[in-house]
Amino acid sequence: MLKGSLKNVEELSKYGDNFKTAVRFLKTLDFDKLSPQRYEIDGSNVYAFFCEVNLVEPTAAKLETHNNYADIQIVTCGCEGMQYAPKDTLAVNTEYNPDHDVAFYNDTEAAEMLEVSAGEFALFMPEDAHKPNCFVGKGKQSKKLVVKVRI
Repeated sequence: MLKGSLKNVEELSKYGDNFKTAVRFLKTLDFDKLSPQRYEIDGSNVYAFFCEVNLVEPTAAKLETHNNYADIQIVTCGCEGMQYAPKDTLAVNTEYNPDHDVAFYNDTEAAEMLEVSAGEFALFMPEDAHKPNCFVGKGKQSKKLVVKVRI
């Protein structure tokens, strides 16, 4: 897991070519003009979707992982809580579904909560279980762009 500012998004390029593609895409965006939709960047290697999120209590969301993709979750408006924990420390709740590239895990007290505000991102790699869309007392909605990067 890595949290950072969009001002320093270039640092993600060190993770490989697909991340370089994602960074080039991010540098072209006017985040104020995004609309809820899927953005095709490089086929199934890199794509994104923009959404408006109604934040929920952390107990109402689930920890998840993806085997084939990293998530770059960028908050463009508001503040969103995102819990994370190492995948290998968790008990599986719902087995991995290869069609949706997701597995879900039971909650753990060991999960840490990040507060990701507008202009910041959180990077979750396949080994990082994460629980986005959490209410942290700073507004009930957020807007974000999630960039899916094939590993």
